Amino acid sequence: MKLYSKPLEKYSGFDSFQESFVAELDRFIDAFLDDRIRQASEQFMVDGYALLKEYCGRPGKRIRPLLVMLSYMGYGGRKKRMGDVLSVAASVELMHSFLLIQDDIIDRADSRRGGPSLHVAAEKDFSGISASSNSASDAALILADVVMSCALELAGSTAFGVKVMNRFWKVFSSTYELTAWGQIRDIMYSMPTTLDIDEDVPEQISRLKTAHYTIRSPLHMGYVLSGGSSEKEVGRIHDFGMNLGMAFQLRDDIIGVFGRQDETGKPVDSDLREGKYTLLVQYAYRLLDKNRKDRLEKMFCAEEKTEHEIEELRSLISTSGALQRARDDLARYTGVAERELQSLSVSQRCMEFLQEIVVMISRY
Repeated sequence: MKLYSKPLEKYSGFDSFQESFVAELDRFIDAFLDDRIRQASEQFMVDGYALLKEYCGRPGKRIRPLLVMLSYMGYGGRKKRMGDVLSVAASVELMHSFLLIQDDIIDRADSRRGGPSLHVAAEKDFSGISASSNSASDAALILADVVMSCALELAGSTAFGVKVMNRFWKVFSSTYELTAWGQIRDIMYSMPTTLDIDEDVPEQISRLKTAHYTIRSPLHMGYVLSGGSSEKEVGRIHDFGMNLGMAFQLRDDIIGVFGRQDETGKPVDSDLREGKYTLLVQYAYRLLDKNRKDRLEKMFCAEEKTEHEIEELRSLISTSGALQRARDDLARYTGVAERELQSLSVSQRCMEFLQEIVVMISRY
């Protein structure tokens, strides 16, 4: 029996739905990439697809595609289109892999989701032929384009009507355009020359790169695919999604400095080493006295940081009151999201599952 022949009410809880969904999604993506491997006409293509299959198949929560499916089902999407929605959900997950590959190259990160970053893994198959020291990274960058092409094929291979797909493509394209602008902003202000910046850059990055991309847009996609077209409901999805998305990013910022590697899927000091100008860092800079503020700025903006300096940065952020401020704002955003959730016109079971997601994000 196919997983999505079951309505939400048949699952014992959100964890059960998530576990079943992730298993089905991963099988779908594996089968799709296996088919690509079989069709590849050259060995280097086989090698590239094999790298992508291993990378895309690494364990993860799959929150974005999960929200697409949950929204579709919660808004009463037709049962016979479940396979098509799964194809769109797989597209969204592949687009996430596409962005992670780019992100790791930009950040010069060595690991992702418990394994080597794709440009590191590509060293075996895509270096040694060229004299360029960047050949593996360059190949990984283009492999990201291959992933994106696969994602577009999956999203475009569904049997939804023209009107639905026209609305969907507008949401889909604007999602990744906004994410790209957020990434550019993130690049501009990673390891900045100064922290004395008047603009609310960290909040802007959080909204563009995370809130729209991780929560609001997947819910919006699922609503559109279900046939929904009410601008009022889209506005409600926006308000709920943006608040929960901001909470999601704040939680990620906290974990990125004070968490464990099994929570982040990458080294826990990477945000500080890369000089990610997050809300957490901005809070610390604004709360510290001048001497400690200058010390924070000097270490944070430095291109190289020692282990001792990383620990000192953690201490400054914690003792400044920034960690508590971030936790307070996390609670505020999830509180608003919880209230906004009640206005959504989704099924009661979907609302219960979304409430569990709110609670999950609020806990840190």
